[in-house]
Amino acid sequence: MTKQALIHHFGTKERLYGEVLAKLAEGLETAVERATSAETDPLAQLEALFLRVLVNVHEHAEDTQLLMREVLDNRPRAGESHHWYLTDFLNGIVAIARRTPGGARLAPAEALMRVYALFGALNYFAVSKPSLEQMFGDYTYERIRQSLPAEIRRQVRSAFGG
Repeated sequence: MTKQALIHHFGTKERLYGEVLAKLAEGLETAVERATSAETDPLAQLEALFLRVLVNVHEHAEDTQLLMREVLDNRPRAGESHHWYLTDFLNGIVAIARRTPGGARLAPAEALMRVYALFGALNYFAVSKPSLEQMFGDYTYERIRQSLPAEIRRQVRSAFGG
């Protein structure tokens, strides 16, 4: 498909970009739904969800980079945006977090801050792969990557376990 055909179909580059972001957000929202349907315990749901995000950020690094860029580099667009694609995803995680023993006592903003910090750490690790491999070597990077699931569980339990 040519660039002109894409623009003709979507109207503008911004609309095309919006459709891509909407599709990525839809996938993240599906991960929330899967976690809540697979587990009954909210803490286990959070662990499953963040572990799924970890797999996703490694399998789809380009999607992760795009989402990170949207969150970090959108100052010119932020004031004009009418739709934030990650809002429903983040609200879904916060809703789960606030049902956990530790999350029940948190204000919504504090629960969001903890969720966002965990989500951000996973995404930051994923997009940093080339730099980390160059700084510390493939072996060290792989050891870190292998230890991440246990660390995610530890951080989720620390932030929301009570």
